Amino acid sequence: MANGNSFKPNRTGQRALRNSPGVQQMLLAEAGKVKRAAEGYSSGLAYTTDVNAGKERAHAWVTTANPKAFYTQMKHKNLSSAIG
Repeated sequence: MANGNSFKPNRTGQRALRNSPGVQQMLLAEAGKVKRAAEGYSSGLAYTTDVNAGKERAHAWVTTANPKAFYTQMKHKNLSSAIG
C-alpha cells in the first residue's frame, strides 16, 4: 500500500450507475414485492409504486392508493410489516 498508488473514486460514474435504468428497474421490482405483500393483508387495500432518479441515487417508494389502505397503514403499519 505504500507504493505511491492511491484510490480515487469516480463520483460521476457512481452517480450514473446508481441512477441507471437497470437499477431503477430493480428498485421498482423490490417495491412491487412490498406492494403485493401489503395488499395481501386484507381485501380492498390498494397501493402504488413509483421510482425516481435523485441527485445521488434512484429512489423507489410504495404509497397508499385508497382511504382504506391509508387508515389500515396508520393503524396496523402494513407497509412496515411487508418490508420484512
